Amino acid sequence: MCFEGELVVGRGNDATLAVMGTKVSRRHAALRFLPAERTWVLEDLGSKNGTFIGSDRVDRCAIGYGDRFRVGGTLLLFTHYDRMEERLQRQRKLEVASRMGAGVAHDFNNLLSIIASSLDYIDNRPPGASLDEPDVRACHSDIRTAIERATELTDQLLGFARGQEEPLAALSAAEVLREVATLVGRSLDDRITLRTRIGDEARIYGRQGQLHQALTNLCMNARDAMLPDGGELHLEVDLDIGFTDDPRIGSPHVRISVRDTGCGIDAATRDRLFEPFFTTKGRRGTGLGLANVLEAMIDHGGTVEVETKLGKGTEFTLRFPTAATASRVFAGGAPMARKDPSWPICVLVADDEPTSRRSMGRVVEHLGHQAIQAADGEEVLQLLQDHQRINLVILDYEMPNMDGELCFAQIRERYPELRVAFASGSLTNDLRERLRSDGAVAVFDKPFEVRELEMLLDRVSEVLRSAHTTNVFDATEVERR
Repeated sequence: MCFEGELVVGRGNDATLAVMGTKVSRRHAALRFLPAERTWVLEDLGSKNGTFIGSDRVDRCAIGYGDRFRVGGTLLLFTHYDRMEERLQRQRKLEVASRMGAGVAHDFNNLLSIIASSLDYIDNRPPGASLDEPDVRACHSDIRTAIERATELTDQLLGFARGQEEPLAALSAAEVLREVATLVGRSLDDRITLRTRIGDEARIYGRQGQLHQALTNLCMNARDAMLPDGGELHLEVDLDIGFTDDPRIGSPHVRISVRDTGCGIDAATRDRLFEPFFTTKGRRGTGLGLANVLEAMIDHGGTVEVETKLGKGTEFTLRFPTAATASRVFAGGAPMARKDPSWPICVLVADDEPTSRRSMGRVVEHLGHQAIQAADGEEVLQLLQDHQRINLVILDYEMPNMDGELCFAQIRERYPELRVAFASGSLTNDLRERLRSDGAVAVFDKPFEVRELEMLLDRVSEVLRSAHTTNVFDATEVERR
């Protein structure tokens, strides 16, 4: 808090700063500014349990910014409040948000390039070509992976807005590099040859999405450096037993290399490589690709090295500390098989976006259940009231006319036995917990994995089957009662 003159600390009504606790007196201590000496003084006001700086009990002493003092069981920090500094901090946050937004746009462009090239490949297949061809299935897999990475980008942006951060986890550097190589490979010009070398199994402790973006940025820059003549892009990962100048890296450490045979980088450009918004691509570039790479390496406790020669090419070497004991299970990419459940259920899917609800409805039906659709909360209630026999409702949170939460409240009031789940891309952790505590059987993040929905449907189906009755929820029966 900000104050001038005198501040009284205590638990009484006349205390400027209220501190609760049985060991705190009503007027426990005071902070006073002495203009003649230009000094702040901390004074105990005859408290029963004393005022302390460190382990020393004080009656009256000078205090400076950064000092901590204790009253009762509460530790207080005496610091400086500057309105101009607060204004500058807000401005810095806006600058960071602007930079992050531009960086996300840059990374999205990379992912869209991968999706577009995969779709172009599929569209250019000869008439009558089978969708089960290995190359076509590989394109589908690449598109799905790109969508997953785009989802991680969205999560990062939402996490920044909420003051949250993607958690660190043990992951395989080799798996990340393989995935990047697969995605980037389809966006490369035919004149560029991609070569990968995966050495010893190497694990690091980090953020998969951030690392993936950094490597994709390096690969896209390498691609641009080799056009129009073409060349070779080399991706390598291994365990390096050498030592580095940075004691945090240690030995052995994980080394990832991205090397091209392009035009190289001149000295003037090299000095500004990691400078935010610096670009040599004109309007095509954001100047944030390499800035994001450097930021990612700092976050991972690693380093980035650059070796380049004009006309010969450039190599970026990323070095990470190892995660000696950790494991990560990567989700498989097996195709979804059509199921024939022993107890099919009826699912009402509500989403104001037609494509989204149709897509979810198709998945529900593919898993062997019945799906019906609604565009908003009002239509959900109307369908329940009219004639539909429903086992489960899946609500989007943000819908026009009546949003998901209000619809959920109405369903709980009218049909308390009906199971309700939520699917949304913008729920805070607090809101997610509140929905669960109110009775939601599941809360999904959009886009979600099919296996998540499958597990929910199996769970509901099994509960109903175990009841030895059809136990299908008939909304009209509740209304009549």
